Amino acid sequence: MESTDPTIQQQLSAEDMIKVIRQKLNDMELVDNSYFQKDRGAKIRKMHEEIISMLDTKMFDLENANKKIKSNYFYLKGKTMDFIPELQKEAEELLAKAVKLKPCWHEPMRALAHVYWKKQDYVKSVMLYQNAIEEEPEDKRSLRCLSMVIRKVPTKNAKERSQMLDDSISYAKKAVSIDLKDSESWYVLGNAHLTNFFMNGQKYEHLDYALKAYTQSEKLQIYRNPDLYYNRATIYNYLERYSDAINDYETAHSIDQNLGAMEKARSIQSYVINVCSLIKKKCSLKTNKFVTLVKSIPKSIGEVKFMKKKSEEEVKKLEDSEGDSEKEVPPDKAIKYTVTPLLKLERGFNPGCVFIGKLV
Repeated sequence: MESTDPTIQQQLSAEDMIKVIRQKLNDMELVDNSYFQKDRGAKIRKMHEEIISMLDTKMFDLENANKKIKSNYFYLKGKTMDFIPELQKEAEELLAKAVKLKPCWHEPMRALAHVYWKKQDYVKSVMLYQNAIEEEPEDKRSLRCLSMVIRKVPTKNAKERSQMLDDSISYAKKAVSIDLKDSESWYVLGNAHLTNFFMNGQKYEHLDYALKAYTQSEKLQIYRNPDLYYNRATIYNYLERYSDAINDYETAHSIDQNLGAMEKARSIQSYVINVCSLIKKKCSLKTNKFVTLVKSIPKSIGEVKFMKKKSEEEVKKLEDSEGDSEKEVPPDKAIKYTVTPLLKLERGFNPGCVFIGKLV
């Protein structure tokens, strides 16, 4: 039997409208993440105006609406306004109201955390993302965002920075584990490893982890992410895999021409061409000077002896003692290095081999 209660009908209509607005908001997010043409800003503003117009109808009678309708209204309107830079203050106020009405609802917390992120209030942003995850531990979006924003929080020393980077990777891994088919989570994990490499000691395994995560993200992406190709090109460039770097920079440029990726690709091309030219011309060295330079390169280095790296405590003891800290190495501990031509070196680790040259 159909109810004739106008209050119930109005409530159902408002709930139906909320579903429609949510879909339109998702569409606007998709445009924000995947559309990079010149009219991008105008397109987002048009969608913003349409959603706000729907929210400001008489259907949402806030004076008589229940807490669920009110919190949804403030959340959707605040999140919509967050897309427009000059409306950040209004977005913050509306989302704060939504959080206050429903303190256990993770979505407004996540949206409000994003507003604080944009305000560069990283500490408060981290706190809100953590609260959102407490309310909804399987919220992969909050985990991804937390992985990113926590890297922005200032640290006092190297130990704190290292812990912060470890936490960033952990949050990204958790997001990936929740949904292994989510391209965005794999991309964020790649970024976490890439940041860890440059900020925490440059351990090359993190570049390898980042490349694997980016490749997985690429396989799963619904729309092409220009930042993924740009960041992966940065790694290839660092590893001197110039052809791969140029390909990824060009791909990034084909998606978003505002990244400056083509300039990066051209810079690499110029560098490689210049190096090849210098090699071909032998740096324009005169024949007699070149011959003299080659003759000055040692043919062997003989037997090189080394000691196992001592701990700080052992070094201190040696320094305090009267003996010489660099004592003779027993014959069975000595390693003989062989000078090896470049063409005989194999890819990877070459134990016992030394290449000697002159840098011109």
